[in-house]
Amino acid sequence: MAYTDSNNRLLSPQQNPYAAFGSASAVAGQDFRHPIAEIEEISNLIERVRYILKYQTEPIRFFFAGDYGSGKSARLNLVRREIIQNDSSICIPIRFQEVVHDISLAKNHKLTELTNLYGMILQHIMDSLLSQNCLHREECQDLLKKAHKTQFIDLVIELFKATYKKNILLIFDEVEILFSSLDINISQFMTFMHSLSEQLFSINSVWGICVSVTGEYLIDIKREATQLKDGRFDFITIEHLSPVEVKEYVEKKNCHTTQRYNDKAYPFDEEVVEFISVVSGGLPRYIEVICHLLWSSKAEEVKSGIVDIQTARRVFTNKYKAQASAYFSYISQQRNLSREIEAFFNLLFLEGGYKLSVKELISRGSYNRISYFYQLTDSQVNYVLSKKVSKILRDKLYNEQDFPKIIEIYRSKSYLFSLTNLAYKNIYNFELT
Repeated sequence: MAYTDSNNRLLSPQQNPYAAFGSASAVAGQDFRHPIAEIEEISNLIERVRYILKYQTEPIRFFFAGDYGSGKSARLNLVRREIIQNDSSICIPIRFQEVVHDISLAKNHKLTELTNLYGMILQHIMDSLLSQNCLHREECQDLLKKAHKTQFIDLVIELFKATYKKNILLIFDEVEILFSSLDINISQFMTFMHSLSEQLFSINSVWGICVSVTGEYLIDIKREATQLKDGRFDFITIEHLSPVEVKEYVEKKNCHTTQRYNDKAYPFDEEVVEFISVVSGGLPRYIEVICHLLWSSKAEEVKSGIVDIQTARRVFTNKYKAQASAYFSYISQQRNLSREIEAFFNLLFLEGGYKLSVKELISRGSYNRISYFYQLTDSQVNYVLSKKVSKILRDKLYNEQDFPKIIEIYRSKSYLFSLTNLAYKNIYNFELT
């Protein structure tokens, strides 16, 4: 049977609650087609935004920082969702990935990149206000006539005042691309943010600025904010989800679709949820990708109504086997590693995140799926893995500080091996050529 909801009605493939490419909530153009898992930390954020909007106690001023795929854009979009539910509110989402692209196409070489950036931000703000019917084109043209003798931030304020909206939210997503692709430094950006927020205080509205940036820039941004004596932003570092939070994430997403409140993980069994936690590394983007894959594949088979661990491991490894093999080949060439070690990496991948000893790896038989082991007997495989590979890897991990952190070794009664979360992240991102 296929998946069913709490009333035993069949669920269509289109009701898969996960995003195939993991991008569940890009700010620009988001239509909320995929439900966002409101785990406890997310729920607390939403409640705080609602409190601010209700009592107008303070500006909305969040600065989200985290790894690629950690959910920065999802949080920005949740704040946006709360804002736009009210007719007296507007939100202007700006993705700097798009801004930088537009700058590269229409670059004025007579101006600095910072000035080009201001002009493009202004253009994006006007386009957004026009598309939301908050301004007439004639009003924009009148304001632009003053541009040559008016400061950029003053123009932005004039645009906002012309909308007569009560709540105004500016979203800046993917800020990190400014520092990697343009000749703009963190000091310039934070000075701009400081001036903009200071001017927005002058508007008789509940204003907000929400920003996202990858984690590597957060320390420098905080340092710059301190030097500016800027207490306006709440810096929120987004950590990877713990196994408990991954379970909550998956259950909320699944239950939203199935309405099975007594079996929240359905159509995944408990072991599958644990498996997802391991191979996703707790990153929402990869949770989305993996869960979409598992949900879709099992739905096509329609032999049973649940995804078990055997199905999950088979579907996952089949999907990413080619990418994993290419990635491990690349790593082996870069580090001049032997074919035995490369084969061992592939073997660990086929075992889908389990911590296993060499003896267990051999007994499970997955090595029969790897070409290097085709001509070897069990005793030869045991010799290669236990006497050669495991010893070399232990030596390298303990003695070579720059050895890629893609494998973990645990000391138990015997040594246990598994791939790290970083290994899976690199596999997902590795491009086949």
